[in-house]
Amino acid sequence: MAAAGNSGESDGAISYPAKYPETIAVSAIDENNGFASFSSYGAEIDLASPGVNINSAYNNGYYKTLNGTSMAAPHVTGTVALVISAKGIMSPDDIKAHLKNTSEFLSGLSSYQQGAGLVRADLAVQ
Repeated sequence: MAAAGNSGESDGAISYPAKYPETIAVSAIDENNGFASFSSYGAEIDLASPGVNINSAYNNGYYKTLNGTSMAAPHVTGTVALVISAKGIMSPDDIKAHLKNTSEFLSGLSSYQQGAGLVRADLAVQ
């Protein structure tokens, strides 16, 4: 699992390690399922996940609302944990394929922005 990066407003280039084919590269969407303007994009994107206005643990026991693909990637990581809990151990390639097959392709976004679509934990654990 890797955050795609936040260079969308400049050049959109996907950062490493998300650019490696063996990772699951995650872009960010907003609360309206629109593409987050800061999110990196490209052919390497596998899935999209919420990454705007995410309440997150922060320094010294505080919480803070943050934006970024680093906020989006943990949603996919959590979904992987739920899938393993519900379906048992799977190979990394099988998990990646399963998440892609159970994602929701969002209208109005390109595959360069969302890959196979929005990660759907509810569908992935069925």
